[in-house]
Amino acid sequence: MRKPFKAYRGKEPYTFVCYGHADAEDVYSELAWLNDDGFHIWYDEGIEAGFSWRDEIASAIIGSSLFLIFISPRSVASPVCQQELSFAQSHDRKILAVHLEPTELPPGMALSLNDKQAIIRNDYSESEFRNKLFEALNRGVFGWKPDGETDAGPANDQRSSIAILPFSNRGGSEDGEYLSEGIADELIHGMSRIENLRVVSGFAFRNQGLDIQTIGRRFKVQSVLDGSVQQAGKRIRITVRLTDTHDGSMIWSNRYDQDLEDIFDIQDNVASLVR
Repeated sequence: MRKPFKAYRGKEPYTFVCYGHADAEDVYSELAWLNDDGFHIWYDEGIEAGFSWRDEIASAIIGSSLFLIFISPRSVASPVCQQELSFAQSHDRKILAVHLEPTELPPGMALSLNDKQAIIRNDYSESEFRNKLFEALNRGVFGWKPDGETDAGPANDQRSSIAILPFSNRGGSEDGEYLSEGIADELIHGMSRIENLRVVSGFAFRNQGLDIQTIGRRFKVQSVLDGSVQQAGKRIRITVRLTDTHDGSMIWSNRYDQDLEDIFDIQDNVASLVR
C-alpha cells in the first residue's frame, strides 16, 4: 500500500507511530489528517534503504516526543510492536494508545499500558474521535491542555504565557532561512527560563494557517511572538511583533538592522532585547 506522506526527519517535536501492517489502511487515514494539521509524524516509511531497520526505529523512538500505538488484534500479536512499546517504555517516552477496535491485550502489554492514556475509537463519533486524538497529541507533544481543564486556564494559572512562531524568511536566502529558525529557537530556549512565563513552541503548527486568536484559544496563551527576516547583501533586517491573542491587537513591535557577521550574535541580541 502506498504511504500517504514522507516520515518526518528534523529537529522539531514529533510523534513515533507503532501499528500492525495489516491495519495500514485504517492507520494511514488517521496519520494523513494529523500530518495535514501540522503534526510531525515518524512511521516506518522513514526507514532508509541500506540502514538497519532496528537502529532506525530505535533512533526514531528515542528522538520522539510521543509514542503513539494503534491497538488491534493484529498489532498486539506483532513481535515488532511489542518490542517497540517495550523500548519506548525503557526510554521513558510518553505513550498514547489508540484502540482501533475491542482487543484483548496480552498480560505483558496490559501491564505496560495500564497507566497510559488511551482513546477507544468505538466510544466516539468520527469527529469526536479526531478531536480527542488532536487534543491528545497536543497534550503529549507540547504539554498544552484543552478547554475544560481548569488548571490550564489563565484564571487558575498565574503565569504569563506566550507562543513563539518561526520567523518568516522574506529574502529567500539560505542564511536567512537558517537565521529565521535560529532566532525562534533561541527565543524559545531563553524565554523558557523566565520565571512565571509559560512558553509554547509554534514550530509544529506553523503550516496550519491558524490565526492569532485561534492559537491563543487552542494553546492557552495570552500572546504570540513572531517576526520576519530580510537579507540584503551583508545586512540583515529583523522585524519582531508581539500580539495579544484575545483581540489580535499589537502589543509591541520593533525592527533591528544589523550587519551579517555572526549569525549567533544576532540571535543572542534579538533574544536579549525581546526579553
